[in-house]
Amino acid sequence: MDRDSCLDNIIGRYAIQISSFKDDFIRLCFVLNEAYWLYADFYANEIKVNLSEKEFLYHMFARCSILQEHLESFDQKYGEYMLYKSKIPVYGAILLDSSFT
Repeated sequence: MDRDSCLDNIIGRYAIQISSFKDDFIRLCFVLNEAYWLYADFYANEIKVNLSEKEFLYHMFARCSILQEHLESFDQKYGEYMLYKSKIPVYGAILLDSSFT
């Protein structure tokens, strides 16, 4: 599987959520953040392409036709998303054993 077919697969999995939030960039980024972790956990090693969250989101916006309207101001809107994200509690955890692995 190559990067483009991987992204198409992920767009398909999240199509309903993407279309629901297509006009709300910040909410859309939260949906795509979840999609990013699917990519990182299950696709990145297989396709041997490691994208940062920002790169992944940019490629998703470029690849999904209903999101392309946001590309022109992507950097500015992504900055606003990161600022908003830094101000709210999010969930997550890391579990380590005594050897930190």
